Amino acid sequence: MNAQKQTQTVMQKIKAKIKPKTLLIVAIPIFILLTVLIIDFLHPSSEFTVITESSLKEVLLDNKVETLAYTYNSTVAVPNKEKAKYYVAYEGTVKLGFNMENIQVTKDEQTYIVTLPEMEVANVNVDMTLDFIFTKDKYNTDTVYQEAFNAATEDLKKKANANSNLFELARESAISSVKSWLAPWEAQLEDGYSIVVQ
Repeated sequence: MNAQKQTQTVMQKIKAKIKPKTLLIVAIPIFILLTVLIIDFLHPSSEFTVITESSLKEVLLDNKVETLAYTYNSTVAVPNKEKAKYYVAYEGTVKLGFNMENIQVTKDEQTYIVTLPEMEVANVNVDMTLDFIFTKDKYNTDTVYQEAFNAATEDLKKKANANSNLFELARESAISSVKSWLAPWEAQLEDGYSIVVQ
């Protein structure tokens, strides 16, 4: 008897021993298990996340605000009593932002309201390259650079603080950043609930 015939004979013996009733007893639990696994794969059970005002604030505190950066090219007069000793032309960068710890999160019916604090000048940086126009040669001394740099820095702070458009742009940028951070959380809220950033 060759190998192929031997294999066929063994298979026929196995089939003869397995009764239809036995086959059902084994097949039904396997079918049920496979069905449960397929349903779980297609419709995974969602985890319930409790979202509170404090948990939203924690998310915000874990992020850093993208501050708005703006470049100024300006001049400032450095006075000697009533008249200018010299004028300084400078370039500087202003960064605006806000203190994350001052964010307020409240809940009103079905809305979480995230209120950002006022924007503020976070940093001013004057480029080290300064240009001078002296009203008299006697004002061109060894100590003029530090005085001019300090005057340019103060001038930049004043001009930035007086620029309301700059603060509006910074606020819009901050609101956009905060909305993007909270988007995954908003997706987990119950139906009808939303997050408003203002």
